[in-house]
Amino acid sequence: MKTPSEMGGRQLGLGIAAALAVLAIVAALTEEPPPGAPAPPPLAKMLPERPPCGVARAAASARAHALEREGEARRARYPFAPEVGIAVWRSWSEAADCQRLAGDGPAALRAERLTSAWQHRLERDLRASHLRLERALASSEPATAARQAKQLLALLPATSGGYRRWLLQIRAAGPEAAP
Repeated sequence: MKTPSEMGGRQLGLGIAAALAVLAIVAALTEEPPPGAPAPPPLAKMLPERPPCGVARAAASARAHALEREGEARRARYPFAPEVGIAVWRSWSEAADCQRLAGDGPAALRAERLTSAWQHRLERDLRASHLRLERALASSEPATAARQAKQLLALLPATSGGYRRWLLQIRAAGPEAAP
């Protein structure tokens, strides 16, 4: 049987190992991105203009309900098809405008909250994917970098400029040019 001092030494050793592991993780997460890796612009600057309600006041409420259902159906597909993320945002943004036009303040507020929550999710997914891309580039993993660039391209609207061009270059440089 071990003495209490032997058991305490083992626990101390485990504690030190855990602390070192935490420090290594923190250091890896706070290191500088690789040279030439631009940070993604804020998603709000990449989103298209908020779409106005595309119908007259009399039809605005029905249009809003249809847009909310459309956004919900697309949201269900998002984990499997990230390119629908911006379409969900557009649907719910237009639904909010239609609800305001119809004079339904509570429904407009609900649609605004859906839009805002969805935008936060898109931003979170964009940041996470960009971080994975930075790590792949820093680790010289071209296949992983190409996959992450492809993921980011799916998340972004087509009008995201220089950042999009940079991602296209990374994807094209991947071992199989990540289709």
